[in-house]
Amino acid sequence: VYNQFSSNSGNPLLKPTRSHSLNVSVYLNKPERMLSTNINGYFSINENSVFSERKTSSQNVSFSRPINKTGSYNSSLSGTESKSFKKFNNWQVRLTDRISANYQHNFFNINGQDGFQNTLSGTFSQQVFANWNNKFEFNPTYTINPSFTSYQNVTIKSIRYATQSLYIPTVIKLVKRMTFEANYSYTYNPQVAPGQQRSSNVVNLSIARQFQFRDRGEIKISCFDLFDQSIGSFRYVGDNYLYDIQEQILRRYFLISYSYRFTSTTTKK
Repeated sequence: VYNQFSSNSGNPLLKPTRSHSLNVSVYLNKPERMLSTNINGYFSINENSVFSERKTSSQNVSFSRPINKTGSYNSSLSGTESKSFKKFNNWQVRLTDRISANYQHNFFNINGQDGFQNTLSGTFSQQVFANWNNKFEFNPTYTINPSFTSYQNVTIKSIRYATQSLYIPTVIKLVKRMTFEANYSYTYNPQVAPGQQRSSNVVNLSIARQFQFRDRGEIKISCFDLFDQSIGSFRYVGDNYLYDIQEQILRRYFLISYSYRFTSTTTKK
């Protein structure tokens, strides 16, 4: 018993769950075209899955217990393609595309209503890597994550949403023994619970100076979360709930650090 509104019980009659899965992977590499492709497929189905049967009264008192059910499954398909280009004017460029789709067929049960919850989610990511003479590096990545949840045999409204993110790390070494780094990340969720933050802009900056014997020592001054907007947030759908979770994490702060690189070469005669 958690409180006067929520309690659950065990079930000593539960049967063991048996899972069957299949995983297929294909890797293609074409060095002459500087192209590589990875494709992965996965499927699993369970027998005697452990599922929480829940009952809620008109006074919002909730009771649940685990039961066995058979018929849930999960499938996914993902692919990655990376294309590099020949070096030109001291520039090196590489493009990487990632795409994936996941489909989950799971149980739904509340107050005697038996049905299924179907969730189709996906990810598309585009990454660009650019490096100029090992002095300037630029590596932006854009990602979008759509999700659609529907229900069978129960009258519950479908849920759909899509989150987006952008991450841009940058490294500059135009001054001898000096390294400047800037990392920018942006996240956006158009549908959040009231009072929660839809978007965040996080900027991390640092400047480092190498010194001492063979530049093995380094002192760095860093600023994390310049705009003081860093949050941890995610969303998922379970049963007839839409979970919006936002966590307060360490916000803006400054750091001074020193590091020393130890290297040694031993030749055995």
